[in-house]
Amino acid sequence: MAVTTQLVVLALLASITPLGVLGVFSVSSDGRRANGAAFLAGWTTVLAVLAVAGALLFHGTVEEDSTPSRALNGVVALIGVALIVLAFRVRSRPPKPDTSDRRRIGPAASFVSGIALAPYPVGVAAGSVLTQATIGTAGRLVLLAVFLVLATWSMSSIVVVQYAGSAAMKARLDAVQSWVQAHRSTIFFWLLLVTGVAIAVPALVTAIRGA
Repeated sequence: MAVTTQLVVLALLASITPLGVLGVFSVSSDGRRANGAAFLAGWTTVLAVLAVAGALLFHGTVEEDSTPSRALNGVVALIGVALIVLAFRVRSRPPKPDTSDRRRIGPAASFVSGIALAPYPVGVAAGSVLTQATIGTAGRLVLLAVFLVLATWSMSSIVVVQYAGSAAMKARLDAVQSWVQAHRSTIFFWLLLVTGVAIAVPALVTAIRGA
């Protein structure tokens, strides 16, 4: 249960980060829907590779009270603390207005952008958590699939609306884009703070209890 909860928290962090949502909005502006899908593909690829690499690194289940498990929980806790620190950095230094020029960006560049902007710490943490799942390979693959779906649902929804949404849905999507752009600093702060606490505290408790 603890493993599933941690994966869900990590996935939701990845899915609702303004960086990913704004990335899809940015590359797919002016009706370039294929760019949004390419960005999403790059983002998902990074999360999948990091999660699988972390799960394979230890070649099987890591027992909860073992030394590797304590080390993994320590890594996850450090990631959580880093997110908390980053939250206060974002709060004290609001992001600058986006003035970059994306007029020539295409699907290939959008895919690379998705790779570059993907939440690498989340992928690493997910791989670390996945090693502690006391289930077989099939069960881990199911957990990985659930993690990827939850980690990309917000961006996937945007891409689906861009391709198949009605005019009213697209108008609402434009309104959401404007709101996220205007409040991105506040969103970043609370998202990083709450998620950092949610990741760090359980990992610290588990690591200390197993010491």
